[in-house]
Amino acid sequence: MKAIVFETKKKDQMINLLIVFFCMIPTLQFFGFVSILIGNLTLVFLGSISIAYCFSNKPFNSQAPFLVFVLFYTLFGIISLIYNGNADIQELLWPLAFMGMGLGILNYKISIKLIRFAFFAYALIMIVLITITGNPELLEGNSSRNTINQIMYLLFSLYFIACYENRKSISILYPMIVLIVCVASVGRSGILMGLLFIGFFLIIKYKNGQSIKKKLYILPIAMLVTAVLLLIVYFAFPDFVKSALDNFIWRKLESKRTIMWSEYIGKVKESFLNFLFGAPIKGTYYLDYYHEDLHNSFFMLHAKYGLGGLLTVIFLFIKSIVTYFKSRNWYYLTPIFVMLFRMSFDYTNFNSFFDIVWVFFVLTPYFIKDDNQTHLVCL
Repeated sequence: MKAIVFETKKKDQMINLLIVFFCMIPTLQFFGFVSILIGNLTLVFLGSISIAYCFSNKPFNSQAPFLVFVLFYTLFGIISLIYNGNADIQELLWPLAFMGMGLGILNYKISIKLIRFAFFAYALIMIVLITITGNPELLEGNSSRNTINQIMYLLFSLYFIACYENRKSISILYPMIVLIVCVASVGRSGILMGLLFIGFFLIIKYKNGQSIKKKLYILPIAMLVTAVLLLIVYFAFPDFVKSALDNFIWRKLESKRTIMWSEYIGKVKESFLNFLFGAPIKGTYYLDYYHEDLHNSFFMLHAKYGLGGLLTVIFLFIKSIVTYFKSRNWYYLTPIFVMLFRMSFDYTNFNSFFDIVWVFFVLTPYFIKDDNQTHLVCL
């Protein structure tokens, strides 16, 4: 078997290895091979190594944007924790984990070959396990099956970044695989996420000046291949297909999310301090039951970091979107828009998996790599 080699520089290899180990931990936690506590401590450890590596090898002032953001973010968290008790004290360490890895990829290039291997390996493992069990609910994970499509987003976004930095194009195979895994895991918002990736992929091809002929035949071919694969799965694994369809029919499009959100907004309106520092997530049936996950990253951000944290994040989002739009950088706009959609239905950010790439996307305008190329050059 041919060994995996880095096309990145030697100094980038430490961060690349940390990324792979970091992405493995949530999967090991999901299947119970690593306890939640040990896994979380490992994430903090890996993220801290990333921070130490960056600060020891880069000028201190070049890391100032990250440091300023983390300090304000942590301060908002401490204030809200004292006021409403929504967060756990250990959550104040999360900037050392997810955001620490984000700092690593802000300073060093990602290996396309390594992240491609991780992407395909994870997708294959999930599809095989779901097919064997016949239902994603039977995987007996320690967290929601939505974790599966969240990690797929993370790996694909890292691949987007690696391709952009190394001036490589992206095949439609990748967003198709994301969609297939999301369908297999029966995640409604995950499936829409996969469709969004495919839609933005076609926009990227259009923006890159593909011929009309190529624009027209890419999608039908992809749809035909997908249909053939679905037929194969249908005849080879009829029990799995029936289980997946039953799951969709049972869940329909209804969700308790809107009820939770309405109840939280009601709590925010009760007092100015709730509006300023975040409302306590308690007092109603759904808020008590889902106090650890309002299934919306913005609501969770407000609940645990208050209005200051929320406005800071919104400002950084707007700033980065405007910057990339002006430079026509669809390679970074795509994951940002998909992230905005996905984080609106789950606790994917602040603090969670998506923060690795979120920190990268919103702070990239303030960072420059060693080769003196900014991230803003459009392919």
